[in-house]
Amino acid sequence: MPAPTGPRRGVLGIVGLDTTSTVQAARAEGAGPHRLFAKTGLLVHAGREGSLTVPASWASRLSIAWGNHAPAWTTVLHIPACPAPPAATGRWLVFPGGFSLDEAACVPLRVRAGRETATVQVSVGAPCRG
Repeated sequence: MPAPTGPRRGVLGIVGLDTTSTVQAARAEGAGPHRLFAKTGLLVHAGREGSLTVPASWASRLSIAWGNHAPAWTTVLHIPACPAPPAATGRWLVFPGGFSLDEAACVPLRVRAGRETATVQVSVGAPCRG
């Protein structure tokens, strides 16, 4: 993709997350370690590295996983500096995955890119206030 679009917005120039709408959560049925699963894509800027982290206060009730292979649920997702594919139309790559959580909530994610960090709120099954 050339840039994050639609409900996804860029965060620190490394990831694009849906921070403007409520991501639908449904019974996991084995799709994750918690009761609910919310599928949503993650945009990653090619050539940049960083991480997404579930804050410690949420670690027992929220897990994340994105990638083109079977999900590896975690609370810290390391983002390597992936090269852009030769036929890419932009610098943003899209990965499938999402959230596994105990109950619908407005969940925090910490984004790190270099020395910068930001915490974003994602509505997963329930809207964030404000």
